[in-house]
Amino acid sequence: MSRNVIVHNQEKQVINNSFSLAYRIIEDIRWNLPERSTHLHNKGVVMALKRAQNGEMVEWFDEQNDAYGSTKILLTHNNGNGWCRLAETDVKYKENHRKWVYKACTANKGVSWTMVQKFD
Repeated sequence: MSRNVIVHNQEKQVINNSFSLAYRIIEDIRWNLPERSTHLHNKGVVMALKRAQNGEMVEWFDEQNDAYGSTKILLTHNNGNGWCRLAETDVKYKENHRKWVYKACTANKGVSWTMVQKFD
């Protein structure tokens, strides 16, 4: 997970006109975490998925960029081919705050993870 993580809010957003598309692009740019914060965030997510117990939270803090976040494992289950984990991630970057829930499942015999964002 070396690429930058774009943080969206939990609301379903339908892009059906140019205004919606422009808003989504601006939101992506605004939420583009600095490289150092992205690295800490990605490490926190991977550590939580690989090692945290249900209910346990992994936190990170980047004082240089005024960013911090956490990932909490909500549920773990066997999907027949490996493991799936329901997780909640919370990121604060400067004055922006987003929280989202996603399902992550092992893929490629446990070598990687696939993630699908859940909307409540």
